[in-house]
Amino acid sequence: MEISKKINIYFVRHAQGIHNLDTQFENDPAYRDAILTEEGQMQSTKLGKKIKDLSFTAYYCSPLIRCIQTLSYALDKNLHFNKDRDQIILDDNLMEQQGDWCNIRRDKSDLECVLKNFDKKFNLDKVSTLRQSNGPEELRSNIYKRIRDFLIELIKRPDLKDNDNIIVFTHRNYLKCLEEILKYKEAFLKAKSSITCDYILDVKAYKNAETVGYKFDLNDLRWLEDLRLPIFDENSDIVKEIIEKKHFAIIIYEKRRGNINQKYLKYKYKYLQLKLYNSLHH
Repeated sequence: MEISKKINIYFVRHAQGIHNLDTQFENDPAYRDAILTEEGQMQSTKLGKKIKDLSFTAYYCSPLIRCIQTLSYALDKNLHFNKDRDQIILDDNLMEQQGDWCNIRRDKSDLECVLKNFDKKFNLDKVSTLRQSNGPEELRSNIYKRIRDFLIELIKRPDLKDNDNIIVFTHRNYLKCLEEILKYKEAFLKAKSSITCDYILDVKAYKNAETVGYKFDLNDLRWLEDLRLPIFDENSDIVKEIIEKKHFAIIIYEKRRGNINQKYLKYKYKYLQLKLYNSLHH
């Protein structure tokens, strides 16, 4: 009989980055892999004071610099973190939604040089050597896949014990997608492959340096292996129907091509949400 283990995972959104001050910075090559502002550094230190008494079994972090900075400032205040013993795993699966320059990781060789400025041990085995660049916005379904892959690998760690704490530093859209998967588990398990889940779910927006904790039963998370990831299909009947009726679906249709029309941003997606959400259950 398999013994049930419960673990606590603390997901942290990075503190304020320079790109958070003005959206014009988001896709400016000068702000590639955006760093923290002074306010962000202070937010990270405050976060550290809040978690100073927590002992963590494992440390995971997005390889984007603002996450690494947030982690570094926060763990400097943690009473149990040992910089000579504890290893921080950087994982590409934890990165923000790709597309804008501010979310494009620097090359692995450059990252290795930057990490020398931090007095901590980093594991870069899960950081790709492939060169990254900006481009069309990453599909939300791919973020779902990255979340699934990360959690499946995490729950298979043989060293996890009951009530272990794990901390993960990541990003806003990543956390929103995570909440969508957990909140609408049944919808994802039943999802038709031709229907997108983008923009249909009502979840919160995470503030800079905000932390959300989940208590997971490792056995209960096995359903992730059966997760069916919805994808966008412009030829599906329901998407065609909504587009023809001009019920706001044009924003999704154009966004996939990197040609989003700003005037549509002012519209709400109520009809589209209802239509696509209902489709997931049939």
